[in-house]
Amino acid sequence: NGSLQHITLQFDSNRPCHVPYRESKLTRLLQDSLGGKTRTSIVATISPAQCNLEETLSTLDYANRAKNILNKPEVNQRSSKKALIKEYTVEIEKLKKELQLNREQCGVYLDTEKYNEMETRIKSQNEIIKDKEDALAALIEARNKISGLFSDSIKQIDGLHQKIDRKEEVEVQNKTLISNFIQSTKNQYAMFGEFVSQRRAQLDQCSSAIAQMMERERKKDRSDKNGEPQWNGGIKDWKIGPECSDRG
Repeated sequence: NGSLQHITLQFDSNRPCHVPYRESKLTRLLQDSLGGKTRTSIVATISPAQCNLEETLSTLDYANRAKNILNKPEVNQRSSKKALIKEYTVEIEKLKKELQLNREQCGVYLDTEKYNEMETRIKSQNEIIKDKEDALAALIEARNKISGLFSDSIKQIDGLHQKIDRKEEVEVQNKTLISNFIQSTKNQYAMFGEFVSQRRAQLDQCSSAIAQMMERERKKDRSDKNGEPQWNGGIKDWKIGPECSDRG
């Protein structure tokens, strides 16, 4: 049956999908056996004959895929009138006790099983609360340590800022001193240049005076050699050469 094979392939896909049980009457009747709540057995009938090879392979392939279908069988419970009456009687008695306790306002009625379950749950919750409190205490302690480290870091940073401020002040003072020293050096260099210029002018004057004196001396020497009188600044400086003396 093609519909049965299609449903088997849907279970073999290993992913949630819609199973089309209503495609045929057979799959609709076998709905509880294909992934339902019944306990199901499958029998694959095959033949060893060579002529039935294709049918045998097809049957084995279908049986292999049908193995992957998982059912969730449940036991059918038949309830009789006596059992229902007994169950309802217990429930009524329980409700009466709860109503009486609520009227008297002295507590709440609980059966033993529920009370033990609540006690177990309370104990587990108390243990969880204790663990949480311990973890919270550890976190508070860690926070205090981190706060102390943070405070120390802030103090160190403040100290570094103060050192940086002092260093900047020293740098400003050093820059001021250096600029003053450079300015004074420039002034001294200018004064020295002026002094050098003055001395150079004086040297030039001396050099020109010396040159004039040397020129006069050369002229004097020439006049002495030629026997000519030489004016040298006054009457006392007149000299009479040999020719002038002969003429006189």
